[in-house]
Amino acid sequence: MIDPYSIVPTPPSLPFVLNSNPITQKGSLQEAYSQTAQFTAPKYRPACALVPTLSNDPRFTSLQSGQKSITNVYLALNLINNKNILPTFLHELPTFISYLHNHRFFISILENGSSDMTPGFLVLLSKVLDTLGVSYEITVRGETDKPEKSNGRRISELARVRNGAMQALYDGSAAEKMGIDNFDLVLFMNDIVWCAADLLETLYEHVNKQAHMTCATDWGGKVVYDRWVARTMTGLPFYLQKDLKEYFGDPNPGKPPYPRPLPDDPDAREKLLSLEPFQVFSCWNGAAFINPKAFFNGTVSLPTSSSLSATDLPRTNDAIRFRMAKNDGDKKVTEKASECYLICVDLWLRGLGKILLVPRASVAYDLNEYSLVRQDGGRTKPHPIGIEPSSSRIHPPPPFVWNDIPPTEVVYHDWAQWYAPETI
Repeated sequence: MIDPYSIVPTPPSLPFVLNSNPITQKGSLQEAYSQTAQFTAPKYRPACALVPTLSNDPRFTSLQSGQKSITNVYLALNLINNKNILPTFLHELPTFISYLHNHRFFISILENGSSDMTPGFLVLLSKVLDTLGVSYEITVRGETDKPEKSNGRRISELARVRNGAMQALYDGSAAEKMGIDNFDLVLFMNDIVWCAADLLETLYEHVNKQAHMTCATDWGGKVVYDRWVARTMTGLPFYLQKDLKEYFGDPNPGKPPYPRPLPDDPDAREKLLSLEPFQVFSCWNGAAFINPKAFFNGTVSLPTSSSLSATDLPRTNDAIRFRMAKNDGDKKVTEKASECYLICVDLWLRGLGKILLVPRASVAYDLNEYSLVRQDGGRTKPHPIGIEPSSSRIHPPPPFVWNDIPPTEVVYHDWAQWYAPETI
């Protein structure tokens, strides 16, 4: 039996950049699949619905028209030592792109620090994208650019590489290559295991509810993974810190009873358990669709109503960037808050607080976890904490109402001492 990893090309000498800007989109999905067919499901990637099955969902088909408001999509991704999840991307990215056949994508990937086969996988991915006729810029640095996260530099390093993946959006070079004035949507993905249905679910809710930012829901260890970033509209986290400390402090973590999500926010908890999207103060959670206007100067309005006093409101519409917190005295680097949490803070400060979490788009960071929590219809066992599809998908819930007033206070803790008591 052929080892599928043997088809991964030997990459050029590091560092290198792969790029392409085809005039027309070829759209040969079957040929794209054939280049990575050795990475079979479910051993190397999840078994996911293909385009014909996805087309049976009338909600998703509404996305295929390529509405003018979301025609051009900038997809950003950072990678480091991700050979285990890249077979998923090689299969599902073509599915997602091909399903949205009237949309145009620019794929921007920044890899750094990898010592595994990730650089070779990115060469293979470039060939798949060439087959589809998709524009891309893939920067591969490997061990020539190792991350430096010591001495409080974790967030500054993560902000650096995230901004690197966004650089072609910031400087306009991606739009110029595409022959457009600007992009209609940013999709920033983490190194997740996912199916195309998860992204379509997230995109559907983003468009349908006219959100400014919409996140999937990522899982790890049978709890919501991105707990450091996610906060509800009450300003509270998804779990009690004492419950997490007890759970992960167990010599054999990962076994029931699992921490109870959202114990202090019954409204949000009900939405999570019924797989209904709900507004949050902040999220990231594996994949996020974002209004690109926030990344450019002078393109958004300041809040007109807020619990903040007028003197507290920002007096600038400066372009948002991934950054460190500014509340740690004179320290040059800080881990007070995630760069992804701060994106949400900056969105709120620019009047872009329509931030949405989509529980039905449940993703993970390894195949086993994804098989346990997926909500796309491919799960074969009960969900670890009992989150099962309800009839609400057939019988629509009440109209969605946005809250344009953020919480007065938001709980946070720094990453370096995640186990410490939370502060407001």
